[in-house]
Amino acid sequence: MSVPVMARNSPAKARSAAGRPRATYGSLPLVKPATACGSGSDMFSSGIYRRFLKLWKLDTFGYFAVAMLLIAAASGIVLAPSFNVQQAQQSLSLILLSNPAASFLRNMHYWSAQLFLVFTLLHIWEHFVKGTEKKIRRVVWLRLSAALFFIFYVMISGFILRGDADAQQADRILRALFSRIPLAGSYMLDLFIGDNGSLQLLYVHHLATATLFIFIILYDHSKIIWGKAKTFLYALALVVPLSLFLTPQLKTAFDPIIRGPWYFLAFQEILHLLSQPLWAVGGLSLLLLLFGLLPEFRPSARQRIKSTLTVSVLLYGLLTLFAFFFRGENWQLKSIAPNNEFHWGAVYAANDSLPPPVAVQGRFEGCLSCHADVSGFSPAHSPQALGCYSCHRGNPFSMNKDAAHREMILVPGNLSSARLSCGTAACHPGIHERVENSPMNRLSGMIAVNRFVFNESDSPDDSLISVHHLGYSPADKHLRQLCVSCHLGKEKNRPGPVNLLSRGGGCTACHLNYDSGNDQSLPDALPGGGHPSLDLNISDGHCLGCHSRSGRISLNYKGLHETTLDAVPLNDTLKHTVLADGRVVRHVSADIHFEKGLSCIDCHISYEVMGDGRLYAHKEEQIIVRCGDCHGNTTRTKNYAAFDGEERRIFDLRGFQKLGRTVLATQNGNRALLNAFAGEQDTFLLTKLGGRRLPLKKPAGVCTRGGAHGNVDCTSCHSAWAPQCVGCHTRYRPAGKARDHLSGDSLQGRWQEYVGEFLAEPPTLGVRETEQGARVITTTPGMILTIDKDKGEQTLFKRLFAPSAPHTVTREARDCLSCHFNPLALGYGRGRFEIKKEGRRARLIFNAEYENRPEDGLPEDAWIGFMEDSPENRATRSNVRPFNPGEQKRILEAGLCLTCHDKDAAFKTRMLNGFQALKASRSDSCLTLKAP
Repeated sequence: MSVPVMARNSPAKARSAAGRPRATYGSLPLVKPATACGSGSDMFSSGIYRRFLKLWKLDTFGYFAVAMLLIAAASGIVLAPSFNVQQAQQSLSLILLSNPAASFLRNMHYWSAQLFLVFTLLHIWEHFVKGTEKKIRRVVWLRLSAALFFIFYVMISGFILRGDADAQQADRILRALFSRIPLAGSYMLDLFIGDNGSLQLLYVHHLATATLFIFIILYDHSKIIWGKAKTFLYALALVVPLSLFLTPQLKTAFDPIIRGPWYFLAFQEILHLLSQPLWAVGGLSLLLLLFGLLPEFRPSARQRIKSTLTVSVLLYGLLTLFAFFFRGENWQLKSIAPNNEFHWGAVYAANDSLPPPVAVQGRFEGCLSCHADVSGFSPAHSPQALGCYSCHRGNPFSMNKDAAHREMILVPGNLSSARLSCGTAACHPGIHERVENSPMNRLSGMIAVNRFVFNESDSPDDSLISVHHLGYSPADKHLRQLCVSCHLGKEKNRPGPVNLLSRGGGCTACHLNYDSGNDQSLPDALPGGGHPSLDLNISDGHCLGCHSRSGRISLNYKGLHETTLDAVPLNDTLKHTVLADGRVVRHVSADIHFEKGLSCIDCHISYEVMGDGRLYAHKEEQIIVRCGDCHGNTTRTKNYAAFDGEERRIFDLRGFQKLGRTVLATQNGNRALLNAFAGEQDTFLLTKLGGRRLPLKKPAGVCTRGGAHGNVDCTSCHSAWAPQCVGCHTRYRPAGKARDHLSGDSLQGRWQEYVGEFLAEPPTLGVRETEQGARVITTTPGMILTIDKDKGEQTLFKRLFAPSAPHTVTREARDCLSCHFNPLALGYGRGRFEIKKEGRRARLIFNAEYENRPEDGLPEDAWIGFMEDSPENRATRSNVRPFNPGEQKRILEAGLCLTCHDKDAAFKTRMLNGFQALKASRSDSCLTLKAP
C-alpha cells in the first residue's frame, strides 16, 4: 500500500479569474482533460503531462491512489479473519485451495496495493510537473516524505507476511540490512521487524500502526479520506478483473527462482552489484532526504533535484523490468515468463467432492487431495515429506484439475528440467550441473575420438565437445545414428522402469526403482497405486542399458560375452543367454568382485558417477578410485568429521554410523570410500545393496616384490579377458535412412554396422603416459577400419587401439609367459613365436594368425609390427601408445628366460628381485635375445 503526496494551498479554496471557486485536490485542479495544466519548469511543462492526462481522461492520479488505498485497506480487514499469522504460508495456501471468496479478496488486496504504489509515484510526478511542492507547508512536506518510508514498509511487510520462500528471503535481506546500520540498526530491527522467526510484530504494524499512520498523513495533507465515487468505481473496475483472473503465486523452497516483490527487484540487483550493502541504503536515504528538503532549495536547484529524482526512478524502473524478465536462478541471465510469479486463470470454485488438501512442509497442497494414497516412495521422497509439487511442478494451490496440471512435469529428473525438480535449492543443488558436465552426459570422449578417426579433428582429446553441439558431418551423423542414445541427457518421455532397453532420463536413470507393486504405466489417477521409489539402491541393472555396449563392461562384469549368434532356440548346455534386445551372450568367467556380491556402486562413488563439475576429455580421467585404495599395503583413511556434505549425507542415509566413523579414502583426491571401513582389528567392505561384510586383503607379495612391476596397473595382470572384435566394419549407404537418436528425426543416409569375430581373450597391453609417469595398462582394438571418401580422394585407413578397463578381475593373475612371451599381449596380434637358435643367441620369428592388411602390411588384429616402433599415434588417446622397441626387447628378454624356467618359483623370485643381476649370472646354456 501507499499514500499519495498531494499539495494543499493555504486558502481553503482557489478562485478562478472570474472569482468563482473551482474544485481542487490540493493545488492540483480537478479539470477536464483538455484544460491547460498551468505553468511549470521547462522540463515538465513540455506538454507530456497534458497529453498523458488526456489519455487517462478520468481523474488525477492522487484520487486514484486514494481509491486504491481504500480498497486495499478494506479488503485486508475483511481478509484478516481467514489469515493465521502464526502459520502464514499454510493459511494462505488453504485460502487458495478451499476458499475462492477469500482468494478473490486476497487478490484484490494485492492488486490494489500494487496499483496504489504506482499511482502514488505518478501523483508525485504530477507535483513535479506542476511545480506545486513549493506551495505545501514545509512541515507537511516533511511528513509526506516520511510517509514514503512507511509506504515501502507497509508494502514489504505485506509481502513478508506471505510466509513463503520469497517472503523468507526478503525477510532475511531486510534483517541483514537493518543489522548493518550503525548505532540505530538493532533498535530499528526490534521496532519494525521483531524477533527472528515471528511475524507477529510485522503483522500488527502492517494491519494497524503503519496503515493508520498513512491515513493520518493523507488526511493532514488533503483533508479527505474519501474521494469521488466515480473514481472509486473506476478503481474497482480495474482491480476486480485482475483479481478474478490473475493470482499472485506462493513460492516454495523447491522453486528455482526466489526473489522479492517487483518493486524490490532493482534494489536486489543493486545489492548484488555492490560489495557494501550499506552503500545502497545510503543512496536511497540520500534520495529520500533530497525529496524531503526539496522546498528548501532555490528554483534552479529544485529543478536539478527533481530531474535527478525522476531519472533515478526511471532507471530503477528499467532495472526492475530487466530483473523481472531476464534474471534467473543463481543470477543467470535468461528469459523469465511472467507465469513464474502469477497464475493466469479464473478464481475457481471449491470442489466439495474432493477430500480436503493435505499439509506438507508448512503449506497445503491440492495434489494430495487426489494422490494422498499413492505408495512406494522412499521416506525421503514421500508425499508426506515433500508433497508432489517438489518433483512434478504444476500448480499445487489449485483444486481445478486443468489448472493444477498445467506445466506439470510428467517425468521428472530429465536434465533439461532437473533444475526445477531434483536440482532445486531445497533438494540437491549443484548436482545436476555436475551431471551435465560429466562425460556420461556430454560424451566428449566418444565424439572427439570419432571425429579424429574420420580426420575431422587433429586430436582425440577435447573436453569442450558436447553431444548437444553435434553437427551433420559424416562423423557426427555416424554418432547420431549409432551411438548417442547412450547419454544421461537423453529425454525420458514416458514413465517406466530402468532396464537394458531404457536410455537417458537424467537423475532417474540411476535412482528410479520399480517393484512388483508399482504401477509402471502411471495412469492419470493413482488411488492406492504404487509409485516407483527414488533412492540410493542403484543396482547393476541401472548401468546395463548403456554399459552393455562399446566396452561392454556391464556384461563383462557378470561374465557374459557377446556372440554373433542369432536369437533362436539355443542349447542350454552351451551356457548362452538371449538379452532383451536380441543379442546372444555366452557365459565366460565373471569378475571376482561380482562373484563376491559387489555392485558397481560399491567401487564407483558419487563424484565419479555424477561428476565433480569439471570437464574431462575422457571418462577414465574422471575415475578416482584405484585398486590400491582398498587393497594397498598402505591405505589412506578419512574420519566422519572430515567428510564433505555429500559424503556425510550418503553415509547417514545408508546407516553406516553403527559400523564406525573412519573409512578408507582415495589416494587421488581424498574422497571417502563410505562402505570401506578401517577398523581396529581389520579392514572390511560392506556391500551397499546386499549388506555383505567382506575383508579387504593386501596385494600378494609377488605384486610388489622388487619393484619390477611398480608401473604395471593391477588390471594388466588380473584381467582374465576383454571383449575384442576382428573384422568388424561400418558402411555408409547414401540411399538409406536411419533414425537420429539425438533429435528423433529420420536422416537421409544410413550407417550400418557389420559384425566380424567377437573374441574373449586376455587384453593387449600398452602404455599410458601422464604427469605421474608411465604405466602399463590394458587396451583393446578400438578402430581398425577403412573409410571410403569422395571420388578421387585416397581411402582413409586407421589402426587404433583404445585403453580399456575390462572389469574381468580374477584373484589369480596372468602367468608370466602370457605377458612376456605372448604376441597378443605385446600388440603384434594373435600368433606364436618361433625360436631360432644361433649359437648362444636366440632369434625370434613371429608367425601371425591373421593375414596382413594391404594398407600397412600388419596383421588384421595387430597394433604394431614385431619389434617395430609406432610411426604415428595409434591409439584413441594422445597419451596412450604401444610398447616401443626398447620396452619390447626388455619384456621379451624376460619371456625368453621363462620359456625354460616358467615352473621354477625360486627363479621367478630372483627375476623380480633384480633381473639385471640375474642376467649377469646366466649359465652357458642360457640363450640371449638377438635383435631382429
